Amino acid sequence: MFDPQSLRLEGHKRKRLKVNGACDACRDRKTRCDGRHPVCLACETRNCAQYCRYTRRAKGNDLAAASSTSRPVSVQSTISAPPSASGKISQPIASSTWDSPAKESDGLATLTSYDDNSTYGSSSTVAFFRRILSADDVIRSAVRLERDENSQHRQKSLAKPHASVAVLPERQEMDDFISCYWNFVHPMFPVLHKPTFCDQYSHAGEMEIGNENLSCFSSGREHAVFLSMLNLVCALGCQFSNLIRDVQKTSVAYEFYERSKQAFQHDWLDAADLSIVQLLLLNGVYLQSTRHANRCWNSVGLAIRASQILGLHVEDQRHAMSQLEHQMRRRIWHTCVSLDRLLSMTFGRPTMIHGTNSVPLPLIIDDEYLRVEGVGVQPHDAPSYLSLFVNSCVLLEILRDVLHFVTTCEPGSEQAGEEANVAPIPSMVAQVLELNRRLDRFSTTLPIYLHMGDSGMEKLACSNEVGFQKKVLYCRFLLTRLLLLRPMLLSMVVNTDGLHCASSTENLDYGIIRQCCDLCISTAYNLIDTVYVNLGTMYSSSSWHSVYFTFSSAIVMLASLKSNVLNMQATDSSFQLHWTRCLAILDYYKEHVCSATQVIRSLQAVQQRMFKQQQKRADRYQSTNPPVGGVGLTPISQLSNADGPSFADVFYSPDGSIQDDFGTNLFNLNWLELFQSET
Repeated sequence: MFDPQSLRLEGHKRKRLKVNGACDACRDRKTRCDGRHPVCLACETRNCAQYCRYTRRAKGNDLAAASSTSRPVSVQSTISAPPSASGKISQPIASSTWDSPAKESDGLATLTSYDDNSTYGSSSTVAFFRRILSADDVIRSAVRLERDENSQHRQKSLAKPHASVAVLPERQEMDDFISCYWNFVHPMFPVLHKPTFCDQYSHAGEMEIGNENLSCFSSGREHAVFLSMLNLVCALGCQFSNLIRDVQKTSVAYEFYERSKQAFQHDWLDAADLSIVQLLLLNGVYLQSTRHANRCWNSVGLAIRASQILGLHVEDQRHAMSQLEHQMRRRIWHTCVSLDRLLSMTFGRPTMIHGTNSVPLPLIIDDEYLRVEGVGVQPHDAPSYLSLFVNSCVLLEILRDVLHFVTTCEPGSEQAGEEANVAPIPSMVAQVLELNRRLDRFSTTLPIYLHMGDSGMEKLACSNEVGFQKKVLYCRFLLTRLLLLRPMLLSMVVNTDGLHCASSTENLDYGIIRQCCDLCISTAYNLIDTVYVNLGTMYSSSSWHSVYFTFSSAIVMLASLKSNVLNMQATDSSFQLHWTRCLAILDYYKEHVCSATQVIRSLQAVQQRMFKQQQKRADRYQSTNPPVGGVGLTPISQLSNADGPSFADVFYSPDGSIQDDFGTNLFNLNWLELFQSET
C-alpha cells in the first residue's frame, strides 16, 4: 500500500534550493520552499496545505529505498484508495507524530493492561475486572506461564500491519467500500448527506493532487476535510466488504484511518464548522472498533463542544434554513447525543449532554428527498433507512435512565441515597418494572419492518439491508434490557447463612424478582442467537460488537449459575446449547479481534471454577430442606470472597498490548464477586 509519508506531488520541476527545513512536499516536487511553519508559502499557494509536513529525513540506504518506491499518483490512489486484493505488498504506513503509546484501552473496553490508570465507571467491564485485583488467584500461575510463553509472539503480531495488505486498488473497489458504508454504517449514524458527498467524490476522483483546479472546493482546507472524511468512510465501509478477507479488514481499515489523519493536519481546536463536527463524529464511530479508547472518547467530546459552538443543541428559528440544512443539523446533533449515551454506557463515565434534549428528532426521510428549495417527502411505499436512527434515538433515551438506575444500585453510590440503603429490593423492583414497561412500549410502537419478535432462529436471520437494520435495533434493545435486569440477578445470590422465613410481602417481591431473572437469562439467550444465526454472512454484526454482545451474554449466563433461586444447572440443555454458541462465535472472530482469544480463555477459566462451585453447592443442598417461606436476599457487597480467586490475570491483557476490548456498562464489577464467592 502506498505510504502517505512518501507522497510525491506533481508540479513544475525547478531547481530546489538547499533549505535544511524544506517540507516533504517541496522536496518531492523539487521546488523552492521557504521553510515556513506550519505551512510553507509554496504549499499554501498550491492549495495543498494538507500535504505540507516537516519530517526528519532518512539517511543513506533508507532514503534511497524510500525514494525508489515513490511515484506520482492521483488523489484516488493515494489518499482515498484502499488496499487491493492483488499481490503487491505495501509498506507500513508511518505513524503520525501524535500517535499515542501502545498501552491504551480500546473503544469498547473489555480487557485492559495492568498500568492503564484511566477512569472507568462501575458499570464498565474494565471497572468490573479491576475490583478483583487484590485477592489471591489460584489460576494466576497457569495464566502467567502461558503469558510468558506467548507474549513475545503476541507483541510481534500486533506491532506490524498484516503482510498481505496491498496497494492501489481499482476504482471498483473504492466504490464497493463506499457502498458498504451507505448500506451498513450510514443508517446507524447519518452524519453525511449522501448526494453531496457522492458529488464531491466523483469530482475528486478526476483530479490530480498537484492540480490547482479544485473547483468543487472553496479552499484547500475544505479539500483536506473531504479527503479525511473519504478515508474514514472507507475505513468503516471496508469492514463490511466482501472484497477483503476477514483477517485483513482490521489492518486495512487502520491504514485508511492513518491516511485520514495525514490528509487533515489543521488545528482541531480552532475549528467550528459543520464539516469538522462530521469529521470528528466519523472518527469516533471508527475508533469504537480499535484499541484507542481515549481517542474515541475525546473525538466525540470535541464533536459535542463544536456542535454547541454552532448552536446545534438548540432549535434555531432565527434564521431561515433550507430543509436540507435544517435536517442535517438535527441529524448531526442527535448523532452526538447517541454516541454520548453509548460511550457513557461503554466506559461508565458521565454523559456530556444532560437533561432533556430540546432538539426535535429528524424527519424519517432519506437523503435524496431532502430539498434545498421547497420541502421533500418520503414516498409512502418506500421504508426509510433513517427509521433505524430515529428509533434508536428513542431507545437511547430509555438507556440514559437505565444507566442512572444501574448506577444507583451500586454499593457506595453517591446517588443511591438513604432510601436505597434501607430498602434496596423494593426500590429496585419498582424502578425495573417502570423501565421495563417503557421498553415494552417502545417495542410495540416500532414500524412493522423494524419489529423483530422472539419466534425462532429463522426469524433472526437477515437477508437484506432492511433486515440488517432490524437486527441492529434488536441487539441494542436486548442489550438495554440486559443491563436493566442485571441488578435483579445480582440480588438473587443466596447466602446460605441468611436463609429465613419470609413474609407474604417478601414472597411477592421474590416472585417478581424471579421473573426478572428468568427474563434476564432469556434475553441473554436471544442476544446470542441473534449474533450466531448471522455468523459469517454479510449481515452479521461488526466483529468487535459481536464479541462484545457474546461476552456480555456469557457472563450473565455464568452469573445465573450462582443464583439458587433460578435453579439453573450447567447441564441444562438450553444452557449448554447457548454456551457452545458463545464459544463458537468467539472462536470465529479470534482472527479478527485481538482480544477474542483472551475472552475465550477468561470464560473457560471462570466456567471451570463456577462449575466446581455449583457441584459443591448441589451436594450441600441435597441433604437440606428448602425454607418454607422463600429465601433471604443478601446484597452482593455483604458476601465473602475470602475463599474465591481473583481473576486478574484471566481478565487482563497478558502483555499489556491487548487493550480493553469491548467494554461496556453492562458489566459491573460485582459480577466477578459472584464468580469468586464460595457458597
